Amino acid sequence: MPEGSSSFGSVGQLILDSEKMEIIRKYMEANFPDVPEDSWLQICIQHMEDALEGAHSNGNGSEPDNNNEESYDLVNLPEDVCVMTVPEVGDYERPSRKSKKSLLTPMDFDNLEIPLPDFGVPQEYILSREQLKNIYECSLSIGNFASRLLVLMFPELFTHENTRKQYNCSGSLGKKQLDPVRVNLIRHYVQLVYPQATNDRVWMVEFVGKLDERCRRRETEQRRSYTQQRRVFGQDSEQDFLLNPLHPDGVREEAEIPSLPPEKSSKDFCKIPLDELTVSTPEFPVPSVYLLSDSEVREIVQQSLSVGNFAARLLVRLFPELFTQENLRLQYNHSGACNKKQLDPVRLRLIRHYVEAVYPVDKIEEVWHYECVPSIDERCRRPNRKKCDILKKAKRSSTVS
Repeated sequence: MPEGSSSFGSVGQLILDSEKMEIIRKYMEANFPDVPEDSWLQICIQHMEDALEGAHSNGNGSEPDNNNEESYDLVNLPEDVCVMTVPEVGDYERPSRKSKKSLLTPMDFDNLEIPLPDFGVPQEYILSREQLKNIYECSLSIGNFASRLLVLMFPELFTHENTRKQYNCSGSLGKKQLDPVRVNLIRHYVQLVYPQATNDRVWMVEFVGKLDERCRRRETEQRRSYTQQRRVFGQDSEQDFLLNPLHPDGVREEAEIPSLPPEKSSKDFCKIPLDELTVSTPEFPVPSVYLLSDSEVREIVQQSLSVGNFAARLLVRLFPELFTQENLRLQYNHSGACNKKQLDPVRLRLIRHYVEAVYPVDKIEEVWHYECVPSIDERCRRPNRKKCDILKKAKRSSTVS
């Protein structure tokens, strides 16, 4: 048991006391020997809390948010900054979910000093003490509190048109920038109840990614409708999948299926007969070295088990410099959020171009964001399977000898 483990909460103690703890420790020693045990324990505990909270969410009949596609790099933070990553669950438009357990510390808003911001803000955006109290008490985490403030501050973006998908906090990645005055006001209110947010690093790591994710995410009902349609399609295609043998090269190391694919595996995900599949030239500039021929695209389709797996295999093909023994891809994700580097947007756009060519559906936005993006980020997070297997075998051999 690592030093200082007594500071972990009940979930942490559950992990430490578990018989599976030794398995987790051996896995981390084999695959991530440079990561201190205290650091990965924090991440492990946070994922447990996220899972438990997600279970409560499902029990209430609501869909869990896909907010864990990007994990925070806690190891590289300065020692003087204590970062508590929190799950992004619930939104301002869903204030009645009182049955869930809040992770927030109770606040005495009646006696809380709420100064006016020291920068110019239109009066209509200033919140009353009662408004802040109600939002805080409806929130499940400090990140959720910030997300609810975002919804309240930007009502023009939170409509069924999903205009907010065109925005993020910085205006990067080809997006428009959220009004900096209102974003600063959100930070001002967050700092009142969470003083750590005065630190720029904490604000960037804990909150900017949450706000950007909230802009990307569609409304609950739209996500629930899409998920239900995907379930129905999965039930229809599952029988076909079981009757069709997998392609003999279907699970090659260089682009294996994600360990937790967000969609059901289906060999019939390609909507066009392979012999008729042709891919148009992209309408945006792409270095010719990254362009794939029709036959190359067909080959990757044949090896893929799902549209998400197809996107992950394209990732491996188009980013060869990241898929080496150095595991450089662990430093990247699709958006550059959560203290990661951003994958080359041109090649990401090319991946989407190929996905749209083999999967031309009306709801390609949902397919891309709910199936392809999570698969891409998951593939970046996962180390080489062959390397892991070699390390495990070497460890077994040394144990036997």
